[in-house]
Amino acid sequence: MPKIVICEDENIVALDIRRHLERFGYEISGIYDNAEDAISACATRAPDLVLMDIQLSGAMDGLEASTIIFQKFNIPVIMLTAYADDITLSRAKDGLPFGYILKPFEDRELKTAIEIALFRHEMDEKLRKSEARYRSLFEQAPTANFTADEKGTITDCNTTFLKMLAITEKEQVIGQSLFVWFVNTETGNRLWQSFLNHTDSVSQDWELKKAHGEKIYVLATLSVLPKINGGAVEIQGYLLDNTERRDLENQLRQAQKMEAVGRLAGGIAHDFNNIITAIMGYANLLREDIQDNPDLKEEVDGILSATQRAVNLTRQLLSFSRKQAVEAKVVNVHEILKDLEKMIQRLVNENIKVTMALNAANPFISIDPGQLEQTIVNLVVNARDAIKGNGSIIIQTKSVICDNSCHQHGLKQGKWLQIIVRD
Repeated sequence: MPKIVICEDENIVALDIRRHLERFGYEISGIYDNAEDAISACATRAPDLVLMDIQLSGAMDGLEASTIIFQKFNIPVIMLTAYADDITLSRAKDGLPFGYILKPFEDRELKTAIEIALFRHEMDEKLRKSEARYRSLFEQAPTANFTADEKGTITDCNTTFLKMLAITEKEQVIGQSLFVWFVNTETGNRLWQSFLNHTDSVSQDWELKKAHGEKIYVLATLSVLPKINGGAVEIQGYLLDNTERRDLENQLRQAQKMEAVGRLAGGIAHDFNNIITAIMGYANLLREDIQDNPDLKEEVDGILSATQRAVNLTRQLLSFSRKQAVEAKVVNVHEILKDLEKMIQRLVNENIKVTMALNAANPFISIDPGQLEQTIVNLVVNARDAIKGNGSIIIQTKSVICDNSCHQHGLKQGKWLQIIVRD
């Protein structure tokens, strides 16, 4: 049963209104002749509705009181008055009343006004809560959400949208064209028009730029919001940062290319190794037959030296393709790096200088040479890809001593050789 407060300074009128309301089945929370007491009653009794006369005893009239009651307690107010002049009506509108009844009034008129006011307030509350839920979902969503008009002018956005584009204030984007954030404005316009030509929601890949110029890739899902009372078209968009996934896809494609190159290199190296083995065999036989001819022996030694370098190159290719068995042994890291130097220089661009700084006091370690070479090559390739334009790559070795703090990195305490590849 709805509870109603009556605020009327004429006692006879107030009692008559009470009689009508009780006959309608409403509960009366109190009758007051001034605005101040009516406001206090709203704070303590929390009625569902207030019937408020405009002309009241006291310093405050009903119009001012109705504004306070609605704004402070969210209680609907119906104004009662014997006046219908333009000034009073204008002030009544400012007081946000839920109804306006002229005295004298009929029973049906009073009940209709009350029921409409209660229903309207209930609907307004549902709408307010719905809007609050939507705003909460919109603002707290992990996706970058925005709304825009048909021309692509941004009308609203959430915090994630601002963070995605490295923007500090919402005012920096509201009213701005969405297309200014595209790396290519024409592409943005074309994608937007393509979406507008569809009736359903659309997902597109966008290439955007942050406020400081950094490029990002996003997956944009766009849909048209339903028109309200024939209003303008509004677009809602959800952006998901796709940059990391794109980078991972590129890395995967690069890894697949490297794997294919490795398989090709392994096959070539295997066949080449068979040829080199035959050359070395014949060269050794020839060397035995010309022991008495120093000049020819020197030339054959040159052939054997060249074939040995070819064997080393083949071993590197087989290691790169992972077709050579892992075999740890004590090696001189400095010698391995020197042997790799020419191959590394061929891997990088002409505008990149490769420098060796072999400073380790003890360059001997136990490791599979092929794996070491492959690791160095991979690091050099990564450094090369990170250099834009001219640059240099420094390969450095040094001896280090690990203390107890090295345990967190999985290293044992003792002496280690450190290899650094720096661009």
